[in-house]
Amino acid sequence: MMAPTESPHRGSGAGTRSMFCLKCRYDLRDSTNNQCVECGRPFDSEDDSTYRWKARGPEFRPGTLSRLDWAAIGCFSIPYLMLASMPLVWVMAWIEIGRQPSYNNPDPKGITTPFTTAANSVFETLATMVPVSLILCVGLLLVQMVRAFTGHDRVKPFVITLFSCILLFIGAFLMLNVMVNTKAGTWLLD
Repeated sequence: MMAPTESPHRGSGAGTRSMFCLKCRYDLRDSTNNQCVECGRPFDSEDDSTYRWKARGPEFRPGTLSRLDWAAIGCFSIPYLMLASMPLVWVMAWIEIGRQPSYNNPDPKGITTPFTTAANSVFETLATMVPVSLILCVGLLLVQMVRAFTGHDRVKPFVITLFSCILLFIGAFLMLNVMVNTKAGTWLLD
């Protein structure tokens, strides 16, 4: 635990912890009874969730991303899992048929060995879930956007989530373009 005079932030400069009331934003560093002098709201100097670090504006604390933010970002695991399963199916088919599969030879659906069938069904399931996950991501982003505009303390997490989702989408799109031109991609997506 930090002593009351230590700063939770690097480079805060003052040497004392910045503590402001959650309700009225009064400076709490001089309070002796763990209660705001201005409005009477109780706080615990050892629990930083009971006071603010900054007097004005939204603050971004570690762990500020909500479950909805993480769910929106997590929706992009489906396209990446689908992309990762493409070479897996191809390698499984190669092992089971004893030669390198090529375009339409053999047809991926024509291989009936258990591992290739299972890997192919995982790939097809993930491929059908991709549009659903992207729609869900957009829906979650819309919810977060409304929350950001109604509560100003949610703006930074929304921006972080939005740009994370945009970067993940661009990455998945670029990976898909690369994968389509590989032997595994042409064999699976014929």
